[in-house]
Amino acid sequence: MSTDAPPPLIARWADRIMYERVRPLAARVSPRTLDRLARLAAVPATLFALATSPGQTQAYLRQLGHPSGLRGRLRYAYRKALARIRGEYVYLRPDAPVRKGPGVERFEACGEAAVIVGWSAFGVVGASKLAGERDDRVIRLPYGGEGGPEPEDVAEPWRRWEAHQASVRHRLIGPYQILPSERPIAYLRALRSGKSLIVLQDVPDLSGEAPRRTLAGVERSLPVGAVRLARAARVPLYTLSVSFRDGELWADLDGPHDDDEQALLDRIDRQIRAEPWAWTLWREFTDAPAAATSPASAGPSPVAGRLEAA
Repeated sequence: MSTDAPPPLIARWADRIMYERVRPLAARVSPRTLDRLARLAAVPATLFALATSPGQTQAYLRQLGHPSGLRGRLRYAYRKALARIRGEYVYLRPDAPVRKGPGVERFEACGEAAVIVGWSAFGVVGASKLAGERDDRVIRLPYGGEGGPEPEDVAEPWRRWEAHQASVRHRLIGPYQILPSERPIAYLRALRSGKSLIVLQDVPDLSGEAPRRTLAGVERSLPVGAVRLARAARVPLYTLSVSFRDGELWADLDGPHDDDEQALLDRIDRQIRAEPWAWTLWREFTDAPAAATSPASAGPSPVAGRLEAA
């Protein structure tokens, strides 16, 4: 586990409540009831969000063409709080199935390998569970204590929720991951053996080596290696979407798409603009100094690390 200094008291209290109270409760109630409780819990979280970083949130909404007045920020804060809570469902009910949209069903009926592109949204960790069902692969870097002690072996009660989250990710995704540090040939071998690849393509390249591209109205050094992988392996390219319905996680696919880098970024851009509250990397794209220096931005998203140029 991490040896960093303990988080603030309120954070330690919240993590302990999540592990000792919310987790056992979630296992006993129906998904629909769990979602109703999440809607209630999102209300105080909304008020807290409104009181923090109002200027940055307002600039972000303006950047994406959304209303940025008080009503617009209130709507955004509530939806973001609810999306964040729903993103925890995979940790509260780790064995619950991921529901499949019609695009996933059509894709699975074809029985072919593909490059599946997503973006850093709440719930995408849970959606990656689908890779295990088909023995597909997720390009990602383990983070947050994965492979460490189980929660019951952690002495500090307030660290057990973090250990539980890491354990769930390690069990559900660990066996199917390919590290971003692998050479592109590892990705091609997986595709050519019939395994699909899931990768996120909204992660800025802090080294600046990737070409500069525009996403969500901001120019960043941004690799789009998924397109080149699909072209090299001669497999189709799909985009992934995640949603929640009555306490259940749904994943769907759209495609196949043309192997065009800008067209792929445009699709991701439209998804982000449609659901700005779900984008977990928005600060890396709205705060240039933070994107250049923040250790957090240098790490991978929960599901996939940076895909290097193939």
